Amino acid sequence: MASFDREYIGRLLAGSAYANFTVTLVGVGVQLFMTSYSLSNFFESPKEARRGKAPYIVASFVIFVLFTLSASLDVYALYDHLLSSSSGLEYMRGSAGIDQEWPRVLSVFAWTFGMLTGDGLLLYRCYILWAHAWWVVILPGLGYLATIAMGIAVAAQQPDHDPDQKFITAFVFLAVIFNLMVTFLICFRLLRARGSMLQVFDPEHVKVYTRIVAILIEAALPAAVFGVGYAITIQVPYERNTQGISSYHISNVIFAGFYFLFSTLSPQMIIFRVTTGRSWVNATDVSEGVRVSDPERAVGPVFAVGQTSTRWTQRTNAGEEGLEEGTMK
Repeated sequence: MASFDREYIGRLLAGSAYANFTVTLVGVGVQLFMTSYSLSNFFESPKEARRGKAPYIVASFVIFVLFTLSASLDVYALYDHLLSSSSGLEYMRGSAGIDQEWPRVLSVFAWTFGMLTGDGLLLYRCYILWAHAWWVVILPGLGYLATIAMGIAVAAQQPDHDPDQKFITAFVFLAVIFNLMVTFLICFRLLRARGSMLQVFDPEHVKVYTRIVAILIEAALPAAVFGVGYAITIQVPYERNTQGISSYHISNVIFAGFYFLFSTLSPQMIIFRVTTGRSWVNATDVSEGVRVSDPERAVGPVFAVGQTSTRWTQRTNAGEEGLEEGTMK
């Protein structure tokens, strides 16, 4: 029978939990800055620039409040256990049932609904782009519903009912697949629009599409990488000795901590870009020369209805260029 140093493992558990929650509190600070700056920018913008941004502001604050609540409850539970433990062995014994205590249960629910809020916003943005072919969003929509169901099941699940953590693994994989699928659909639509615009405009005028795609990939990639890593580390077998348990726990804590962080921070990054005018709010069929990078007038990128060929006639009026929509047979 394999043996391990329980005192050492207990101290490792306490130290890794402390480091994990420290990173989480840094995430709270980053989200506080994003939500505060976005709100300030929203009220300082003219009425025209505010159009369509209010739901993003609300979603941003919902995610921030839920993530902050989750982090606060986790820190409270950690402080309570650290204060009542005088050794690594005592901490190890005391933390055995921590997942069944009310602060931890409420923390998991808060984080889950915060993450689902961000996923719902991503699905909404996908629907905006594919409204002309709404059936494309059916599969992501079903995936989102499945993620909600699995998330609630995981949050309400007692640890002794899922000793192998298969529900958690399935939930994380499902959430990652959903995010990748929706991100792919959005990027595909934007790149198709970029290809259509290249037939009419110079490459310099359609760089906005490339920038938006880069933003989406940058936001989705961290959560996907750490999510897959977290799910794998849960199920990877390890040796039941001091070194094996230490290696397993350290890798698991790293992937889990950053996955929980970026699962709510990634949608905040997108919202921050939208509310500061660096990403699109709504898909529009025509645009009057508005640049997405202009926070005072940002509306959205240009999309041809149904992705059909479109003829655009430029005209000059008092030194200002506009666009006039026509159709090409």
